[in-house]
Amino acid sequence: MIDDTELGFDLGYGKEILTEDRTPIKQVKWSEKALPEIYKNIKEKINTKQPIRISGIRANFVLCGICKALKKNGAQAISIYDARTKQYIPIKSLQKKRWLKQTQGLLYNIIENKENIFMDIDITKEQYSLEDYEQCMLPQIKENKKLYLSGRMPLWLLASISNSYDSNKIFTFQPGKGFTCISSIDEKELGTIADSIDGININRYFEDKKNKSKEQLPVVMEKQGILSKIKKWFANFKENRENAKYLDNTIKVKTVTQTDSVSQSKKTFQKELQKGVTEQSKIKEERLSSDILSPTISRTDI
Repeated sequence: MIDDTELGFDLGYGKEILTEDRTPIKQVKWSEKALPEIYKNIKEKINTKQPIRISGIRANFVLCGICKALKKNGAQAISIYDARTKQYIPIKSLQKKRWLKQTQGLLYNIIENKENIFMDIDITKEQYSLEDYEQCMLPQIKENKKLYLSGRMPLWLLASISNSYDSNKIFTFQPGKGFTCISSIDEKELGTIADSIDGININRYFEDKKNKSKEQLPVVMEKQGILSKIKKWFANFKENRENAKYLDNTIKVKTVTQTDSVSQSKKTFQKELQKGVTEQSKIKEERLSSDILSPTISRTDI
């Protein structure tokens, strides 16, 4: 078992605090700085020959980092607890298909240049379910490039997607921060934050996506007759031509590396945890939000 609170306290990112009515609670505030420690902790303490169950983790870079670390150390059976269905959902190595743009319930928007691949994932139906997950396939990509993942989706789906690729570096998007490196052939880069992607205008892409009507999202083509294939080919050609406008060689990434010592980082995060967490109403809100995590997500929430 890997529990968010227990792991957070083991690595020094948790603190026990008191509410106004003197009720003790445990809270964890994760930092990207924790990723190298997570890899080390799993290598030293987790028996990857046994089935691994993960619960309580709501930070996508932490969850994806744990799953990648487990895979690197040979884990064969990884599952994540889902509060809504009250069951553990398996993390899979999803099949890949060349030139794939759509799969059951998902659309892949891919922008690629010489060194990087940006993959933004959209839901193409009202809800994404466990039945859709059973049929999920991924685009085949060049894994010698850096992979940047984005999209609003259940965390167990993002963990499966990131675990299915063996790219040299994999980043997941953190709104308001940038892309966090959750996997790299050079572990010194784990936890670094990139504010953009070399040669790709991410800001323009997200602005266009924000202005685009959700009703215009394509639907999955289930029929594969000759007419459907021709329409699909033209759709892909149009999309590739459209995505070319986001390629800009003048854009250079700025990488943020947290250089403070581990002990100082932990003290800083513990102080931040203490601030403003004494109101019982906030505690109830956090507990409520953790109870409504669902394996399905509405298209209107994107």
